[in-house]
Amino acid sequence: MTAVRYRPLIATTRYAIPAHDPVCPGEDNGDVDWIAVERTLNREHPQVSLNRDEQRAAALVLTRSGWGKRRISEFLSLYERLIEEWQADAGLLLPNRLCTADGCDRARSGRGLCTRHLQERRVTEKKKQCDHQDQRRRYSEKGRNR
Repeated sequence: MTAVRYRPLIATTRYAIPAHDPVCPGEDNGDVDWIAVERTLNREHPQVSLNRDEQRAAALVLTRSGWGKRRISEFLSLYERLIEEWQADAGLLLPNRLCTADGCDRARSGRGLCTRHLQERRVTEKKKQCDHQDQRRRYSEKGRNR
């Protein structure tokens, strides 16, 4: 029979994460406790809970350190979509990952558009579809009444 060895809880991985000054230069970073962010990034115990500004700061520090959004998502327990939005706001996304609508610099969601423009497009398509169905129904009723 094979022996099963369990990994002790103290054998956690520590990542070398370089410190960055401001997350977004020239921008107010809100209510960020940088010590809490650093403790979270280094997985120091006891773990602290981060507010939304601190989560954003930690995600952007990890992005600049070369981490992917999936790995950041798992590390900070956040949605990948939210991390991508923060990266777009900070100017860290490539132009091909941004919305194709004129003047919009948000992260692309589907069909080359951000979530807001995609939702607007779906609503207009649905209205057109409903209008077309109404016209067909009126035309068929008109033919029956003759």
